[in-house]
Amino acid sequence: MHITKEKILTILAASAASFALIGCGSSSSSAEYDDESSSSVEESSSSQESSSSEETVSYGNSVVVHFSTDYTSSMLTYGNVNDNSFEDASIDLGSDAFLFANGKYVYALSPSHVTLIDASKLSEGSGAIVKQASIGNSAYPYEIAFTDAETGWIVLNGRSTILKVNATSLAILDSIDVSAFAAEGATTASGVSIKVVDGKLAVLFGRLNNYVPNKPALLALYDAESGELQDTICLKGYNPASMKTHNGKLVVLTQGAYDADYKLPGDETRGIEIVDLKKKTSEFVMTGKDLGAGSTKLALDTIHNIAYVNIYNSYGNAPIAAVDLAKKSTAKSTEIADAEGGFVFDAVSGKLYVGDHAYGAAALYAYNGTDFTKVVEPEGVFPSYSIAVANW
Repeated sequence: MHITKEKILTILAASAASFALIGCGSSSSSAEYDDESSSSVEESSSSQESSSSEETVSYGNSVVVHFSTDYTSSMLTYGNVNDNSFEDASIDLGSDAFLFANGKYVYALSPSHVTLIDASKLSEGSGAIVKQASIGNSAYPYEIAFTDAETGWIVLNGRSTILKVNATSLAILDSIDVSAFAAEGATTASGVSIKVVDGKLAVLFGRLNNYVPNKPALLALYDAESGELQDTICLKGYNPASMKTHNGKLVVLTQGAYDADYKLPGDETRGIEIVDLKKKTSEFVMTGKDLGAGSTKLALDTIHNIAYVNIYNSYGNAPIAAVDLAKKSTAKSTEIADAEGGFVFDAVSGKLYVGDHAYGAAALYAYNGTDFTKVVEPEGVFPSYSIAVANW
């Protein structure tokens, strides 16, 4: 259903054994999500989820870092969460980069490379770059998660490999071969996301074959220290897009397959799932049928149990929606026309940052629970691609 802008503002305030799971099927069902009270902080999409223990934390500095690109040129801008005007960092990250933060450090994952940036020194331009490292040809790093301040794990999409790296030197310490999870005939397991929760590495695989999702998404669980495989969980949806943690559980967005018109139909092969790691189950909270279409972006407000997604009706038409995970209700807004430019929710400031890709009107917006405010950025900024919030 469609809900007016006023309505959304009201709602939003408020082993061999494991290999046997790889071929499991998919069926739709409705999940019961516990409305657990939480004063937690999931520090943006920064993969600072080194534990499922969620405690209130305060920081002296909170800086938003925004990567924008037209796939030829790019710009990196930054600003304090209390500011409505961002500066050009004068750092060239190429035409493709996913941003993740861990404390004051921002990790820019680009094809075959990782760039470590000190967010406290962004005013120094390239002087903010701590380290740049190559991780090999055809390596497309999609996400990084941290077990502690010194160790990170990177999931690669272009290779069937997970890399263990030193968080400051970016030196490769170890690797995990995940080729067993690749779909038949595929060259990679299509790794999408990685989180650290309860001492485990949770790694999400799309198992695509020539970009076609013929099997449901798969979650593999590893020991976060040794990298030893412990278990696998088969999801309901196909073609995963994003994953967040909350109260020891995982919230997963599966986008499903595109149709002949390059749309994501509103069916039951996609949606928002809750993965219970203790019960080793995954169930839909909302399917694409409930949402009206598939979604490609996810941000999670762990304070209010709200999942923000875009409703991908067609290219250029992907408005924002808020899903109450406990009440299983959805509110949609037309404030953002094309929310394809990256999502991040910062529980420290309580703000959602979202990039609008609308043709001729691309912009970055901050939502504070009441209003969507356009962020003023330097002339020449490109459509939003990735956003991270560094807190220290």
